[in-house]
Amino acid sequence: MACVVIAVFRFYYFIIVGGLVDMRYIKSVIVKLPVIALMCALVVGCAIKLAPEYDKAIVDGLKDNSKKVLVLFASISNGSLTEDYPGRKNTYDELIGAFESLKVMAEARPVPSSKVVEKANEYLKSRNKDEISLVAPSSGAINEVVRQLIAMRERDKSTNMSASIISAHKGFVLAALDQAITYESFLER
Repeated sequence: MACVVIAVFRFYYFIIVGGLVDMRYIKSVIVKLPVIALMCALVVGCAIKLAPEYDKAIVDGLKDNSKKVLVLFASISNGSLTEDYPGRKNTYDELIGAFESLKVMAEARPVPSSKVVEKANEYLKSRNKDEISLVAPSSGAINEVVRQLIAMRERDKSTNMSASIISAHKGFVLAALDQAITYESFLER
């Protein structure tokens, strides 16, 4: 069907743009309407998708686990003692597991292949530049959350953490969560 629409559009385009027919001189709505309809169909039907599909489960998971990680930060905002770590171990493990699961979900979605991206990557490769990644940007942000939580857990296990160290980890986690939630929410167009 799409090929037929494109062929008909090319015919009309050739006639109109090629100068064979000037739309200003066509008085009949019967002739103008199909031309306009075909142009609209072509524009709507041939959109280039560069992002994966929206997944409500990922967005919901990010929002739910963001609340949990902020509760963890609130509970140790004044610093943490190593002897209290066993009470937080399960929280760390659950959060790390949840965010790793969300990362897998984000990476597992099919990303639309696009001739535009392929051409851009060929050009970038010829210039010895980094190619455009076909992995959702939220994956890297979620990975940063996991990285920060693992570093925090290891430090919490072995030494007392000051409020400033916890605040630094919190800043990195909040920035990464903001990026991931913003990107994933934006996919719901």
